[in-house]
Amino acid sequence: MTDTIKSRIQTQSHPPSINREQEPIIRHSSQRQLLKQPASEPYAGVTDCIVRSYRTEGIRVFFRGMAPTLLRAWPVNAVTFYVYEIMIKWLNNK
Repeated sequence: MTDTIKSRIQTQSHPPSINREQEPIIRHSSQRQLLKQPASEPYAGVTDCIVRSYRTEGIRVFFRGMAPTLLRAWPVNAVTFYVYEIMIKWLNNK
């Protein structure tokens, strides 16, 4: 959820009073659908972003990408703990 909100706030169009001539170079994958939509008012803050996202796209907007993240979590954490155990044994022998 936080990644969706963070990405939307970071990649939103800025008001004309801020001198921005270029769009962001990289957009998060969750922003691809927003590129097809016409530009809307910038978010007033985190709460505004959450409410507007929920109203336009429903609760599913906050769970996009969760399956790949959960699938990636197991091997990443397994390797981390394995390396940790190896380092502890190595440091104890020194």
